[in-house]
Amino acid sequence: MKILLLAHCYAHSNANTFRYRYLCKQLTQQGHTIDVIGDKPLKDHISQQGINYYALRNDWHRINAWLPILCFTLIEFFKLSVLWIASLRHPYTGYTVLLNGTARYRINRQLRTNNYDTVIMSVVPWTFYTFANKFSQAAPLIVDISDPLYKNAFIDRKSTGNKCFARFESKALKHASHVIVMSEPLVDLYLQELGISLHKITFISPATATTGYTPCTPHYYTLHSPLTILYAGSLYPGYRDLGQVLPAIRQVPDVHLTIISQQQQIPEPKVTYHHWIPQADLKKLYDSCDILLFIDNFYGYQIPSKVFELIATNKPILFVYDHRNRYLYDKLNNQQGIFFVRNDSSEIANRLQQICDLQRLEVCYTFDLSAYSNESTTNQLIDIIHHVQR
Repeated sequence: MKILLLAHCYAHSNANTFRYRYLCKQLTQQGHTIDVIGDKPLKDHISQQGINYYALRNDWHRINAWLPILCFTLIEFFKLSVLWIASLRHPYTGYTVLLNGTARYRINRQLRTNNYDTVIMSVVPWTFYTFANKFSQAAPLIVDISDPLYKNAFIDRKSTGNKCFARFESKALKHASHVIVMSEPLVDLYLQELGISLHKITFISPATATTGYTPCTPHYYTLHSPLTILYAGSLYPGYRDLGQVLPAIRQVPDVHLTIISQQQQIPEPKVTYHHWIPQADLKKLYDSCDILLFIDNFYGYQIPSKVFELIATNKPILFVYDHRNRYLYDKLNNQQGIFFVRNDSSEIANRLQQICDLQRLEVCYTFDLSAYSNESTTNQLIDIIHHVQR
């Protein structure tokens, strides 16, 4: 079987990246041929045998490609202008439109010279939805959605064009043979509000970065003074941020917070900041701290998979949640070792003081993480690939 994968993030370093690389590894071992289209060149250490990789940025350096890429970019600009006007805002950058134009050039070349049995399209950026019709004419199309366009948390409150986004996304998904979403609330959203057929949509959990997890037996952690807390992940103001956590840290004596994130922060005496670090070094920090901090999204349909990675470490977790989004709270509130607290500085401070007074913590996670392994999520996706061939 010959498969085309359009994955903008393939050469990046995030959860979807590792998911797609593992998928390609499994498919090539089964004897399938994989063509991958990503945005930037692969580094040598992540190149995989049996995979033909095409970097969109490399096409910019080919003189004979300049004119068609320019033409396709102009076409994409006018197509996406409809969304810009209808939504009364500019959700797409000039770079994204150029990327879309280059992608259309590369996709035309691939479809012209290859007969694919299946096409998998990762909808990042959302502008890739404009390729759905063309792909569906060439082969069964699987659309993998990590974040929804309609009612996306980052634009839902600001945009008056959600009806336009709903029509745009719904129209594109009608060309898909199957749709994959990464949270159960998203399944309900697409079924009820976008009219996607139940037999066409599947929830596949996001894979965790930590593998080989087995449920732990009850054990105790002896806490240190000062209590060391680690937060590792992205931060988004008003959506997932430290606005209530930092004042709480200042209030409680003998507490130190380490933050690993790409966002710049103002240094504080009780807070240490780092930029992204390799996964191996991150695991060492997980092991050395007393408690891990998880901040749930304050609203929206997206579910951060980071919490499952933290559970896999078998370390105590301080779980900060908002009353507007209780999906993960309801899913995990019976786990011994996760300390839930509402996103309020005084409540967080009180919770931290309670933890400090305990001196040691009992942890026993019974949550089954097998569905969040690379093996499980990849096998589910491979089953869908075979299913759309029938």
